[in-house]
Amino acid sequence: MVEEFLSLSFGTYFSEGRVMTKKTNKLVVLDWFLNGEIGESSKTIARCACGIVEKDGAYPLDPDDFNRCLLLMNMLHDKKIVMKRLRMVSPFWSALVDRWSEIEAVFLEEVGLNWKKARSAPCTYALMKVVEDRVRSNI
Repeated sequence: MVEEFLSLSFGTYFSEGRVMTKKTNKLVVLDWFLNGEIGESSKTIARCACGIVEKDGAYPLDPDDFNRCLLLMNMLHDKKIVMKRLRMVSPFWSALVDRWSEIEAVFLEEVGLNWKKARSAPCTYALMKVVEDRVRSNI
């Protein structure tokens, strides 16, 4: 019973009585829920990573939110699929996905992953606000 649940849920398979696990997004998300930094916007990413697209899910509002999202995204496999699903969540997510690489680059240059370089990210925040304001002006 447990073997069947693990196999269906997490891509786990069994060989010679040992549990062998493929590191699927579902298993990554489970590990993240147990050990990661969790926020509402990163929960939206977690849902999409597991194939659940929830309309109007939370998106990162500030660099702290973005950092949590980035930490989770860096753990995931099949990031392109996750990003494609995020586009379907809301116009805000779609716009963020369009500029994700740019926002990530600014954030990493400014403060580093998980705030390794600094404690304030005004350039990242300004860029995030530009993206958000453009979406709001088109709604």
